[in-house]
Amino acid sequence: ELSKNSRTTVSLRQGKAILKLTIERAEFEQWISRDIAATFRLAREALAEAKVAESDLEAVLAVGGSTAIPLIGRICKEVFGQTLVPLDTYAVARGAAIHAQTISEDQWAAVAALPET
Repeated sequence: ELSKNSRTTVSLRQGKAILKLTIERAEFEQWISRDIAATFRLAREALAEAKVAESDLEAVLAVGGSTAIPLIGRICKEVFGQTLVPLDTYAVARGAAIHAQTISEDQWAAVAALPET
């Protein structure tokens, strides 16, 4: 809800008690800012290792629920000079399905032998 609203109320159950907590988007963004900064630092390092300048990027594609967080889009614009292009919810599943088509029978046997977690 914080992706669209500046605040939301969350209900937390502790035994029989229910605690209602109002969270502001700015507060939430402050909580996650260190992790977001680390993620963008890793992205910059990956570009540097690939010898790709940030100015060479034509777009920044992203997938996952976190891409809806306004802070992510703002930092993307600041760091890369690009507007974040969020891909649809099923992009990862679609990519996995496409990759699965390329896996040989031997590779499938190895996957099937992995322990369940």
